[in-house]
Amino acid sequence: MSYEIVITTYVNVSAPREAKVGEEFEVSGYLMAAPPPGRAEPVYLEGMPVILYVDGVARDYTYTGTFGKYSFRLRLDYPKVYTIKVVFPGYPPAGGDERVAPTPAPEVYY
Repeated sequence: MSYEIVITTYVNVSAPREAKVGEEFEVSGYLMAAPPPGRAEPVYLEGMPVILYVDGVARDYTYTGTFGKYSFRLRLDYPKVYTIKVVFPGYPPAGGDERVAPTPAPEVYY
């Protein structure tokens, strides 16, 4: 007899709603699993891979740290609305996303 253990995972994503074109900003969050039976608190997953997607294209990856936290530095080069998604490719996979609308960079006159 074999059993399949499925753990529900969640990815929290935090990013600004607006960012200036060409300027870096932070995308951060945490990865956690649903609490096991008999436990009230979620379990933060440390040392797990998470992948950053921008408009469906993988741009970077990192591993979660203490309390399942992760962060990426990101710069968007064109004025449009982007969908930013962070995915935990574990089993089952989990992901969270945010939409970021860059504002035009200020004009500089010389």
